[in-house]
Amino acid sequence: MVTYSTLISKAPDYDTAKEWVEIMRGEGIQPNVVTYNTLISKAPDYDTAKEWVETMRGEGIQPNVVTYSTLFSKDLSGKSADAILAWYLAQEYHPEIPIQAAIATYRKSGRIDQSLRLALDYPHLPAARKLIRRHGEEALSYFADIYERDPQHPNASYALGVALMELGREQEARPYLKKALRLARKGHRKAVIQKWLRQIDKKLSQT
Repeated sequence: MVTYSTLISKAPDYDTAKEWVEIMRGEGIQPNVVTYNTLISKAPDYDTAKEWVETMRGEGIQPNVVTYSTLFSKDLSGKSADAILAWYLAQEYHPEIPIQAAIATYRKSGRIDQSLRLALDYPHLPAARKLIRRHGEEALSYFADIYERDPQHPNASYALGVALMELGREQEARPYLKKALRLARKGHRKAVIQKWLRQIDKKLSQT
């Protein structure tokens, strides 16, 4: 296994790596998560990489953070953030960290609207906050539009509050974060919002 893993890792291209995997299988050696992650890294496009993720799952091998982060680092310019998110959330294991790769990939390809779509659900992630700082007015407009159309949207007030806070507009952020706290279902989100509100109150009391 170690020998083949090294050969696959050092393969000069995707086709060569794939050939080594087929040789492995021919000798009765089952690829593991590291093998598949390497193939996904070398895959020429998102769809090919995604097929390997499905193959892993079909063989009972659990994709990990590296698997999904590598997948979402592929060219996503022709993909919808809604479609990617729906597929990802349907996976048995879908940690938040790989979403950062997708946000960054969309941003780098100029698909700011798709980056913001992901940031709407995950505004607290470092990649989302970096996006907000770089595209502040666009982010505020995007989140505000969703909030105005649906004030009870589970993520709109949260994203808008985080965006305002990230842009140094804590007093404006406060009512949105308070509403997000009321709407929050997850304990972790509640705890994070409560922490931010305490920080904002402390800062405002000092001005």
